[in-house]
Amino acid sequence: MLLPENLRVNNMQGNLLVIGECMLEISGSLFFHQACQLNYGGDVLNTAVYYRRLTEHDTAFLTALGKDALSHQMMRSFENEKINTSPIIQIDHALPGLYAIQTDSMGERSFHYWRENAPVKSLFLHTSDSQLNALSQSYPDIYLSGISLSRWDEKQLEILTQWLLKHKSDAINRPRIIFDLNYRPKCWTSPHKAQTVLQKFLPLCDLVISTFDDEALLFNDKDPNETLVRYQSYGIQHIVIKQGPLPTFCYQDGELLLISPDQKIERPVDTTAAGDSFNASYLAALSYGLNMELACRFAQSFAAEIIQHQGAIIDKNTTDQYRHKLQQYSKES
Repeated sequence: MLLPENLRVNNMQGNLLVIGECMLEISGSLFFHQACQLNYGGDVLNTAVYYRRLTEHDTAFLTALGKDALSHQMMRSFENEKINTSPIIQIDHALPGLYAIQTDSMGERSFHYWRENAPVKSLFLHTSDSQLNALSQSYPDIYLSGISLSRWDEKQLEILTQWLLKHKSDAINRPRIIFDLNYRPKCWTSPHKAQTVLQKFLPLCDLVISTFDDEALLFNDKDPNETLVRYQSYGIQHIVIKQGPLPTFCYQDGELLLISPDQKIERPVDTTAAGDSFNASYLAALSYGLNMELACRFAQSFAAEIIQHQGAIIDKNTTDQYRHKLQQYSKES
């Protein structure tokens, strides 16, 4: 059975470069009188892992780590997920950032960070123009978040901006810039600083996938319509605004849909990667040629699955079931 033409869209080319930070993650510990567990975590990494699991596309991670044993272990864990680690910059005498995570009885989480000297803070001081140019030639889709932007000073944000501007002007190899606000107050010196950075960065974006709670927190938006109008003012033509169990706002090229989740999870186990997994599965569905409505419905179901398990990255056997669904869509089309 072929998918109807109006269910197909070609707005993800496949290979994806994610840019941001991965940290050492401590979970359990004294918060719940449990033994401490050491993992690796980061918002863009979570998205990269799930995107790669759901697709066969080359998925690469641009970040900075040290040359210590823990950094090498982190890179091996990325490679085990088939993440391309070749863009990673390794810096002498640097150690990864660290955070502790606690989850309450409703699956909601809070974070405690030790990351001021993390190597990612000097990422763009250690990358050359030729390295950045090669990446944008190889990866037509580039993904980063507000947490990513919060890690760099003015000089590095200017390097990032000029790099993206240069290649957006290339009609042949023009990358698509995908952004998730993912606003975390602890990551920024002030809300004003975050807003100032975003005013310069958002005109570069082609696709925004955000969460309304974050928009309300940073911009005092009263409803998703206000968020939508603000992103449209930057010329962004593809916008997704998540609202947890409430309808997702999906806008593309003048069409607006409000899509309610098919299932409601009364008591999530862990919402740590709810947004990251939605983003990954939405992009994966687009890469398989589905339109924004089907991509959103798939992403809602995938994120609902993720929050019923402990931890940001769940067992691969479970996510493989969703990859098979997307592969079936591809075969039908």
